[in-house]
Amino acid sequence: MTKLVTTADAGHVRTITLNRAEKKNALNLELAWGVIAAVEQAAADDDVWVVALTGSGDAFCAGLDLSGSEPYSPYTPQTAMLDDIGWVGQFLLTIRKKCDKPVVGGVNGVAVGAGLGLAMATDVRIVARSARLRYAARLTRALIQQVERVCHEGVDPRVAVKLLMGREMKPE
Repeated sequence: MTKLVTTADAGHVRTITLNRAEKKNALNLELAWGVIAAVEQAAADDDVWVVALTGSGDAFCAGLDLSGSEPYSPYTPQTAMLDDIGWVGQFLLTIRKKCDKPVVGGVNGVAVGAGLGLAMATDVRIVARSARLRYAARLTRALIQQVERVCHEGVDPRVAVKLLMGREMKPE
């Protein structure tokens, strides 16, 4: 089995790559927690000044892998039971709060649902012209709050509304 998350260092830049190209880097529990662990390791390494996050193949991340996966948590059973935000909340918490280094999202292809959430959690996003961005979730309070946060960070409200309504976005 291939490693789901790979890392490579070039100078002071650590590149973290989602490595499930055959599934368009769709998130299962192991991949999601692997990304979080890789960002935490980069944050703790004084030789790393910048973290780059990207996907392998032609996709950044196609969202949640709906084909199912084995239960997985890096936490003890008791801590996992008490964890009320899971990997979804940990993306934002780890990238924005635990990591004091800039995290750059290299969106090299499709970023849908949780994959778009991961991309939006990064500090800066560089989006390929061929990339497609789309929310795949129902309209929920959490989704509205995330779009409000994105607007607060300088995203055009018209773009945020299109994402909120589930319309596909392509870079201009």
